[in-house]
Amino acid sequence: MKDSKRKKTLSVVLSIFVGIVIGVLLGLWFFSENCDIDAVIVILLLVTFSITGVTICILMDSLLVPFLARRRASIRALGKEGMRLVYKDSVARLAYKGIYQIMKGDYPKAEDYLQQSLAQADIRQNQLFCVEWLIRLYEAIENDSKLA
Repeated sequence: MKDSKRKKTLSVVLSIFVGIVIGVLLGLWFFSENCDIDAVIVILLLVTFSITGVTICILMDSLLVPFLARRRASIRALGKEGMRLVYKDSVARLAYKGIYQIMKGDYPKAEDYLQQSLAQADIRQNQLFCVEWLIRLYEAIENDSKLA
C-alpha cells in the first residue's frame, strides 16, 4: 500500500512538472513572433499556459492511464495472442469485456459478459477459461461484501 501511494505521488509530481514544461514551451512558441508585448503579460500568460498544461496532465493521469492499464491487463489475461483473438473471435471479445468490467469494478456487467461467453464457447478450454474468471468474479464480489 505504501509503495502504491509513493507511485501515485510520483506520478502526480511528474504530471505537474510535465504540465509546467508544456505550458512554458507553448507560451514561448506563442510569443516567439510577438516580441513587443510587456513582460508582465508574457509572464501571466506563461503561468496560465502552465496551469492549463498541469490540468491536462493530471486529467490524463487520472483518467487515461487507469483505462489503458485495465485494457492492457484484460488483453494480457487472454494469453499470448489476446489482441488478435479479441478482433477475430466473438467469444474472446465477450470474455475480454467481462474481464475488463471485473477490473473496472462493475461486477453485474462482468458476470453478464462472462456468462454469455461461457454459453457461446464451443471449445472446452474456452469454457474452462470462462469458468475460471467467473470464479474470480465471485471471489471478488465476496471480498467486497465482507469489506462493506
